[in-house]
Amino acid sequence: CAKDYKGKLSSYTPSATVVKNASYESTVLLKNKNGILPLKTGTVVGLVGDIIVNYNGEETDNSDKANDLAYYMRNQGCVASGFLRGYSMCEDRSESLLPELAMSLASVDTVFLFMGTNPKREAQMIKTQNLYLPANQLAALEAIHKAGKKIVAVVSSNLSFDTTFDSLVDALLVAPLNTKYGAEAAIDIIMGKAQAIGRLANTLYRNTELIDKKQSYYLDLPSARVGTFLGYRYYDTAGFDVAYPFGFGVSNAKFKYSNISVQANSVVFTVKNKGKSVATEVVQLYVGLKKSNRLSPKKELVGFEKITLQPDSTMTLSIALDNLERFDSVRGEWAFEQGEYILYIGTSVSDIKLTHKIMLGNATLENVNERTSDYLQSVTNIISDRFTLEADYKLMKRNARNIIFGIGSLLLSIAMFVFSPMAGSVGIFFTVVAAILAVAGV
Repeated sequence: CAKDYKGKLSSYTPSATVVKNASYESTVLLKNKNGILPLKTGTVVGLVGDIIVNYNGEETDNSDKANDLAYYMRNQGCVASGFLRGYSMCEDRSESLLPELAMSLASVDTVFLFMGTNPKREAQMIKTQNLYLPANQLAALEAIHKAGKKIVAVVSSNLSFDTTFDSLVDALLVAPLNTKYGAEAAIDIIMGKAQAIGRLANTLYRNTELIDKKQSYYLDLPSARVGTFLGYRYYDTAGFDVAYPFGFGVSNAKFKYSNISVQANSVVFTVKNKGKSVATEVVQLYVGLKKSNRLSPKKELVGFEKITLQPDSTMTLSIALDNLERFDSVRGEWAFEQGEYILYIGTSVSDIKLTHKIMLGNATLENVNERTSDYLQSVTNIISDRFTLEADYKLMKRNARNIIFGIGSLLLSIAMFVFSPMAGSVGIFFTVVAAILAVAGV
């Protein structure tokens, strides 16, 4: 709503252009295997996904909307074979709609598979701590994959859904489908009529169930603390590999970064579009203090810029070095700690293109001797924080092997002493074998 000149609220209905532009800005392209997108004109496409016609899971007749989408696809250059629900938004465990998939998609080259969750489903996911997409949606995906079809998957969710399924798809987008033109906007991007400009504001993982169990174990430790190590600040500092990191998004062109410097309290650098088409990129500035007397994340986002460049064109960017003060709980005040800071320019927290070191700050903070392992429970504080629990676990397995070999060598040594008075050659044999086992167990 918007206020008119009399101060009264007047209704406002945004145009299709406004809604679509907002969708383009919100859509993130996560995967584009072998450059399948934008899809070639004339590709025979099947449209699958109950979520685009039944987002709220009300089982109403939305055949008109499905027909409209199929018609829209044809206008965008597809040869649309029609629409299939594929699964039900109302019944997670029902596979009643699967049999029709393989038969109906026989003549299709590529499938647009729309999946996702609505607020009701997301509330259940939070309650049960289960971030996997509904079982019947994953079953539909597997059925299409087994049929040998190329799959462009579009997922709509307000949660950090599990992405273990991504190995089955050729392209993967995260897009808002709960708007009137959300599905059309996604089709525009798939067909190259628009770009996916969005970047992840969260982190997406694979095998979230195992990660949750591991983190729950760590956080149950008596000394466990969280501090500022939330989200990307945690996994980036701890060195965890994730499926899709904070700030990630695939662009439709390659960019070259160069000439980083600091001028007038801003980071200045150059970006060049090396692609053959107009492309948009979201350039991100992260900052980290190399040696701090307070435990702090390796990187923190302090600024970003969205740019659009013509092919082979160059732009010089300047991002302000703001928001570098941190609240010091020991002093009870904001402080800008003095030290050597590392400036990171990248396209995500994990994909860094340029770095620059500079002395900044005006406050000297006393060392309070915080333990890294209290905040990063997967990292020990043994020998300058260079050992991890995962490495220790491997060492434990090696120690178990040592015990087995040690016991074996002990038993053979006893056998050697028993048999050596009877047969010297047998005693020598066991002595040699025991020595080999002892060496292998070191």
